[in-house]
Amino acid sequence: MRRPLPQIAALLLVVLARPAAAAPGALDTSFSGNGIQPMFTGGATAQAVAMDAQDRIVVAGYTIGRRTDVAVARVRPNGGADGSFGGDGRVRIDLGAKDQGLDVAIYSDGKIVVVGTRSTRLGTKWFVIRLLPGGARDRSFGGDGVVVTDFGRRFEHANAVAIASGDRILVGGSASDGLNEKWAFARYLNGGSLDSSFGGDGRVTLSLSLSGEEVQDLGIDSGEILAAGYAESGFLPRFAIAKLRSDGSRVASFGNNGVRVVNVGIGADAAFGLAVQADGKPVLAGYASSDGRADWGLVRLAAGGGLDGSFGGDGIVTTAFTPAYELAASVAVQPDGRIVVVGRARGPSGTDDLAVVRYGTGGGLDGSFSGNGKALFNPYREDDAARDVLVHEGKILVVGDSIQNLVPRMVVLRLRMT
Repeated sequence: MRRPLPQIAALLLVVLARPAAAAPGALDTSFSGNGIQPMFTGGATAQAVAMDAQDRIVVAGYTIGRRTDVAVARVRPNGGADGSFGGDGRVRIDLGAKDQGLDVAIYSDGKIVVVGTRSTRLGTKWFVIRLLPGGARDRSFGGDGVVVTDFGRRFEHANAVAIASGDRILVGGSASDGLNEKWAFARYLNGGSLDSSFGGDGRVTLSLSLSGEEVQDLGIDSGEILAAGYAESGFLPRFAIAKLRSDGSRVASFGNNGVRVVNVGIGADAAFGLAVQADGKPVLAGYASSDGRADWGLVRLAAGGGLDGSFGGDGIVTTAFTPAYELAASVAVQPDGRIVVVGRARGPSGTDDLAVVRYGTGGGLDGSFSGNGKALFNPYREDDAARDVLVHEGKILVVGDSIQNLVPRMVVLRLRMT
């Protein structure tokens, strides 16, 4: 899930329910000296984060300016830019179009996979890039380190990636002719060719509704594929999840023939993040809208696809900060079962802030986290948004973008879990 060098001389923070320095939800000052590390300060947005076997943090996104290129950064465990990656901790990749990196995954040997979308006046296609641990393109993948896949539609987007068994790469997104959009998946062998054991030719499309639908995040649980996103129901987008076997066929016992669509609010809603608990229950995070506002929306399902009544009473939890348009972008589950969600929320100064919320296992706000379960961060007193999260060894890593002087910067935050 979805939906990125120098130190900040004077870091200004606005934190909702400001925690004590060593409290859960506080910035971890052992990381970069203040808990925050900016990257690509000339203009970029972070979309996704992953961690390698050496605990180095890899962030993927894209630059913003005259040209939009894929941007990848690697940060050492202490928060400093990793000079062994691209020379200064950054790699910029120009594929000759408007190129956006949207998700990242890492092999056990340190190779990095970035997926995203390249746009031209003729439409959009999705790409898969594989980098060597030092940041150079891996020429053993597709001949030049890049594979572009065609579903035969004008608009095709790769939004999510996961490493499957056998070092195969699973990608999810959408394929559209401009009117009808479908969930789209592709799986690649280690060398970059499509895996014919998946869907017959390495590609699978699902039609969940009459028009707008898209995969936003992926998970693999016991060899089976979980995909979350949105699908239209009653002419409005809704939370949606599908479960597929390793060969790309639907798991008929999950939901309604492998698919579950959930109406979270009275208006439009959509899932952007997915996490799978240790007990196999999927948790989806996104937004639920009504009356010109949007709140954070969470859904937890039982392993079989039904709503989990032990979560929020009916399997659905919504969280409001203010009467504004706010959304959750990503979700992670701690080892103790508590749920961490990140996204965007309106802060006390009227700006959009990076927001982090922790929930108990039953869906209630965790008051031990930042005093009331919610923390907001606003490094430069302009608009910000968190886009991805992971939890690791007692720390919470959050990536997103923070605007300074109208220029967005990739930022990595590390928070205390306990």
